[in-house]
Amino acid sequence: MARTFRELSAKDLRFRIDPKSLKVDSTKKLRPARQGVVGQKRAIEAIKFGIGMADSEYNIYVAGATDTGATFMARAILEEVARKQPPPPDWCYVYNFKEPDKPRALKLPIGRGKELRKAMDELIEALKSDIPTAFSTDDFRYKEQVLRQEFENKRRKGIDALRERVEAEGFLLQVDPQGVSIMPGRDGKILPPEELARYSPEEKKALRDRGDKLSMEMNQAMTEIGRLESEYIELRKKLEHKVALAVVEKKMRPTLGIFRDHIHVLEYLGAVKQDILEHIDDFRKEPEAQPPKGPFVGMASPPAMNKYRVNVLIDNAETKGAPVVYASNPTYPALFGRIEKEALFGALVTDFTMIKPGVLHEANGGYLVLKATEVLKWYFAWEALKRAIRHKEVKIEDLGRNVRVYHHQDTKA
Repeated sequence: MARTFRELSAKDLRFRIDPKSLKVDSTKKLRPARQGVVGQKRAIEAIKFGIGMADSEYNIYVAGATDTGATFMARAILEEVARKQPPPPDWCYVYNFKEPDKPRALKLPIGRGKELRKAMDELIEALKSDIPTAFSTDDFRYKEQVLRQEFENKRRKGIDALRERVEAEGFLLQVDPQGVSIMPGRDGKILPPEELARYSPEEKKALRDRGDKLSMEMNQAMTEIGRLESEYIELRKKLEHKVALAVVEKKMRPTLGIFRDHIHVLEYLGAVKQDILEHIDDFRKEPEAQPPKGPFVGMASPPAMNKYRVNVLIDNAETKGAPVVYASNPTYPALFGRIEKEALFGALVTDFTMIKPGVLHEANGGYLVLKATEVLKWYFAWEALKRAIRHKEVKIEDLGRNVRVYHHQDTKA
């Protein structure tokens, strides 16, 4: 049997309010509602009750008919609560000098992320000009020349002593870029083969015996000269290290003072200092007047200097209260971030400075609003989201490495 409905009159089709019930004679005297949501008292109380349960095991699920303002209501209530809460800290990625493939994440107070990035950029720019200057001073050149001269004197003394010993036995000492050798000779000239051929067997044997003995003495002398050269190189390195250390410590002192209360930053700066001293030749090159040409034109810094940059992943310097983030399209990269790549010589390259955040990073320390029907469309995003909440860890991974598409084609026998 067909269902019947009550017939409505014309006056029932319009909602009417008696002006006397408003208790005002003009809308100018009305004030806006204090809260963003009007009505829905029970739903508001339920959401606020859920927000008050500060436990990672609790999340709020809002159900209702489409287009009833559930998303707006949830965001409005969260924003009201979030305004009274402190902003979360900044997060930065920096180079890991022990494990280059695993960047370090640094947690910093609000606004200190940009401060660290600025300090590191200024430090590297200063060192690129100050270190070449320090190695071009007259004082450094004089000390380097003294070390070089001392080595050359000892080397020359050793060669001269060996030459005298060789010539006393009827040989000549040959010194060339390929090395040192001894040859039978007389009066400063090498004996021609035809003269050696006229020697008797006894003379040839005596000459050969003397040559073998001199070869042993020559090898000992060359070993000593090699030791002197190694000693000279070590002394020169110590001199360069001392000069570089003075410049680096002077330039890093302000930054160390700014972050003296942050142990992880101090550990990172210590690793930076050590790496700079180990790769001081990268800074000894004079800065170029013209922009460099080549495959690195589009990069902010040359690859050797990129490791000293700071990637400020999350900057909450301008954030008021805890963040409330709404993800309208919760794909895997949108939730967890992405790792960008650049083309170099036909290959794709990347580093820690190309890591970009997702909404989970942005909402960390605050609230994330998602539509369940949207996130369930993306299987990998949904599974990874549950895993992140369960383990309290956000991993930025290349989704393409976890997805493989295989094409099967039947073949005829």
